[in-house]
Amino acid sequence: MSLFLGDLRIKAALQLGLEDVIKNPWLLNDILGDTIQNEYMRKFYGSQIESCKQWLANNRINIVMDQRDDKTEFPAITIAIGPSNEKPDMKHLADLSTETVNLIPNQINRPMPYVVKPIGGTYSPTTGIFTFPPTVTVGNVSPKMVLVDPTTGNGFIITGIPAQSQVSIGVGLTTVTAATYGIIPEYQYYQAKVGHTFMDETYTIGCHGNDQQTNLWIHSVAVYSLLRYRQVLLEADGFAQSMITSGPMYPNPNYSDAGQVIWSRDIKLNGQVENRWYMEPHRFIENVALGTNGGITGVDDAYIGGIRILSNITDTFENLETVNWSTLADIAYENE
Repeated sequence: MSLFLGDLRIKAALQLGLEDVIKNPWLLNDILGDTIQNEYMRKFYGSQIESCKQWLANNRINIVMDQRDDKTEFPAITIAIGPSNEKPDMKHLADLSTETVNLIPNQINRPMPYVVKPIGGTYSPTTGIFTFPPTVTVGNVSPKMVLVDPTTGNGFIITGIPAQSQVSIGVGLTTVTAATYGIIPEYQYYQAKVGHTFMDETYTIGCHGNDQQTNLWIHSVAVYSLLRYRQVLLEADGFAQSMITSGPMYPNPNYSDAGQVIWSRDIKLNGQVENRWYMEPHRFIENVALGTNGGITGVDDAYIGGIRILSNITDTFENLETVNWSTLADIAYENE
């Protein structure tokens, strides 16, 4: 999972909870069970459960996102996205992350190029050597790369590089019969680092009814649904430390007009979520080719480019006069 889509998960929890209650009216015995647990409560409110069952059977509760363009029909439950703030003490986790993911080339539309493009060649079962034409060099090839038939995808692991245009794949092979062969990398996929951060997010679930009584029923069903599905839809996928808070009931001026009064009660749902993302995919380094014909003069055929290795133990370093390893800074200094 990458970015946590809390609004959609909350909507799913409410829809599933409402469907549960409609299909299983006995759940209302639990949701409104406090009205019959006590003999005094039962005396005054014993009919609440049956009244709520009848009302739900004859009314549709619309579950919609807040700030929609069309007019909301009531009764309804609305979902509003609140603030989402990155937690300051967690923001450096992206730099510290050691998690990686392997990506198949066709998944990210980045074909894996050949190290040596397909071309004809010959194989000797006696020596186990496959020989390319003299015009082909295998300087970028390393053991564990794969000699592959581009038509079938059948390949042979390269065990050595005996000569400039040759690779070893093993003796006695009887299936090296394709017209052309190419060489592909050992690691035929990309790898990307996975970054992490944590956000503190808040959502507002508005419960809206045409009167106070139905508003209380809607609120009870909404809270029950959130609690019922909080573990599997929210917490299981990273919505941690969630807190549910309900505000007072109030006549909602945003929805009341032409003498119709809509009663609302808002539920605040706050929690911490983990957001993840893929950094730039990269290939594995399988071989290193050092530059030639460089050096201080820029045309030294014997020069092999590279890096200068310094010791962090004795503070000694290689003498540029006797080795071919140097840095750009050294070259620039000696050309002054």
